[in-house]
Amino acid sequence: GPVPKDTPEQKSVVNFSIQKLTPQTINGFETQVYSIVTKIHGSGYYGNGNATSQMKIWVAEVPGWQSCSPAKLSYASSTEVIKTPKGDVRSTMEYTGDVEEMTKINAEFPVRKEAMVMTPRGIHNVSTVANVISFARVKSLDDSLFEVPAGYRKVSLGEFYTLESQAKKKA
Repeated sequence: GPVPKDTPEQKSVVNFSIQKLTPQTINGFETQVYSIVTKIHGSGYYGNGNATSQMKIWVAEVPGWQSCSPAKLSYASSTEVIKTPKGDVRSTMEYTGDVEEMTKINAEFPVRKEAMVMTPRGIHNVSTVANVISFARVKSLDDSLFEVPAGYRKVSLGEFYTLESQAKKKA
């Protein structure tokens, strides 16, 4: 049904800034390298704040690597109601900046990623994660491997959080 007007709100604005760097070969993959700075500004129910992450990603064209995954990552702005233990929260995600380029990059095969997350508290809150693919091959697999499991049902993000919370209490 309709969401009451007095429902608390949380808004997150995500801005992508992308720089194309010099191509490199990694483990036999001809890659295009990008530097991506993501700035997130959150305001509302959960408080106000900013976070910045910086990622360097090496991507390659590998035909068919995503063919078993019909779901594509979307950067379409959206609003949904999330159920929390304290009640409903209207959550809005807005994407700005190099959104189209980010969508294209995420469609490519990620050969290497280096990500660093920083908070406004400074350099002592920095973590860096690096992943490198050393070998990959594309081959046909039996469709039965990708059938939806028995008992599966799609849930909203709010219902997911509710179910997750209940499962943690039982554990």
